[in-house]
Amino acid sequence: AAQQSPTTPDWFQGTSDAVRQYLWLFEEQVKSGIEDLLILSGDHLYRMDYEAFVRHHRVTDADITVAALPMDEERAPAFGLMKIDDAGRIIDFA
Repeated sequence: AAQQSPTTPDWFQGTSDAVRQYLWLFEEQVKSGIEDLLILSGDHLYRMDYEAFVRHHRVTDADITVAALPMDEERAPAFGLMKIDDAGRIIDFA
């Protein structure tokens, strides 16, 4: 659900804005020993198997793991786009 921040009555301007405004909280969790943080956007596919997702993140020793779906060219402009290489690593955002 959308949320207002403690310092302003304005709504977050998307998931990345919420992450940016609460970065301090994530840093506190890392200092307390938390190794993985799962950040979900409001429109994420909640039927996803997060256990498998986190397991893959850990097995590949990734710094960041992003869940995304392929999109056809007709609908692509309505979404944030990323380009990946043959190994599945993100090489560009649009």
